[in-house]
Amino acid sequence: MKNAIDFLSAELKGAHELFAATASGLTAEQAHFNAGGNTVPIVGHIGHVLVFEDMVINGMLKGGAPLMAGGKTGFSELPPQQPPWDAWARKIKVDLAQAMDYGMKVGASAEAYVASLDDSALGKPLDLSALGLGQQTVGFMLGALVLNLHLHTGEISCLKGLQKLKGYPI
Repeated sequence: MKNAIDFLSAELKGAHELFAATASGLTAEQAHFNAGGNTVPIVGHIGHVLVFEDMVINGMLKGGAPLMAGGKTGFSELPPQQPPWDAWARKIKVDLAQAMDYGMKVGASAEAYVASLDDSALGKPLDLSALGLGQQTVGFMLGALVLNLHLHTGEISCLKGLQKLKGYPI
């Protein structure tokens, strides 16, 4: 890898691929399965990841309208702006094909955005005080997106396992 952007681009692409592969092949019943306790259904994890990435990349970092503004997300309603989002995750209904199509568009937009940057852009300051994160950088936010993808991919894998399904595709 030549630089930090190349590294971050590869990490983001890999996280998108693992997320999509782990979340694929589900029926609506499996995706909406509630394991009880403090868990949330797979659809909640999918919705949180996709909407968060869309808002961060297309809204916060690019300064435009998130792709969800077009209305074709597949979710009966969007997640709340602030946590907790567990009650939302337990009540939403999701058209999985449409949600995964939305996710492919969000991922492509994020990957194109990161590829358009140079290393100096990663140090650009961001005021995330409204989110309780204080002063951060673009690099911090992009790293948080990759981490969020991996964390929720793990949750999806676990919830598939509880249903006797194969979790991670690898």
